[in-house]
Amino acid sequence: MKAWAVLVLGLAAACGGRSSSTGSGEGAGVTQTMPSVAATGGGGATLNLPPPAKAVTAADVDVARILGGKADGWLPPVLAKLRRGMTPAEADKILPGAAKGDSAFHQVSVDGVPGLKSITLYFASSAKGGPASDLHTATLVFDPVLASDDAFYDKLVDASAAKWGPVKPESKAKKLITFIGPDFVSTQLTKDPISSSYELAIDVPKK
Repeated sequence: MKAWAVLVLGLAAACGGRSSSTGSGEGAGVTQTMPSVAATGGGGATLNLPPPAKAVTAADVDVARILGGKADGWLPPVLAKLRRGMTPAEADKILPGAAKGDSAFHQVSVDGVPGLKSITLYFASSAKGGPASDLHTATLVFDPVLASDDAFYDKLVDASAAKWGPVKPESKAKKLITFIGPDFVSTQLTKDPISSSYELAIDVPKK
């Protein structure tokens, strides 16, 4: 048997396709499957690893569906049941995870919505020196990988304009767009200078 074949067989016996269990006690039954080993024509061995995840692009993001239209009201559908003044515990019933946080800002991760990374809730203090327990703002945070995607920015601006009103060309160019709604609530579209993520900070109405 050739030397490289012996090497591959030895590696395969050691870890290829082998499963290991933690045995009894805490964590028992947890099984880990090792990556398989395959021989290469060059006389070595390579690991069969899964391909890297595909980066999201503008074509993958349904911005209009995320934001909704004028008929859906001031808030996007995912935020529709939030109300100004809610406590973190009350908001948690609508957005699970909203109660977690030890500051005024509570971040909720989003899964299953291409392009939307998280939602950040801002709770103000209802009394001077008191806990941050008065919901004021909800911010949609988009995937930073889209920060350099001009097509995505165009879609985001168009969907925002369809929901909240017209956009001035100079505001779009500056990437600083503010919409004013009834009872002086506002929505602001910006690009975060640190994370480079596009963000929509939306005032939560009282009703």
